Amino acid sequence: GELIQREDDCESTIRNRMSVYDEQTLPLVEYYRKAGSLSCVDGMLPIDEVSKAVLAVLGGSV
Repeated sequence: GELIQREDDCESTIRNRMSVYDEQTLPLVEYYRKAGSLSCVDGMLPIDEVSKAVLAVLGGSV
């Protein structure tokens, strides 16, 4: 297929998104990690394994 590049697909946008992550998301990750409320699932696994892991984290409630 044809490659379509977004207008905001540039280095400055990526740097800004990483900065926002560091300032806003990372502190929340650390907060929930310290509280013992953070669960991690490896999204690089095959989809069936990811699904099983997510369901296990959620207690099969979905």
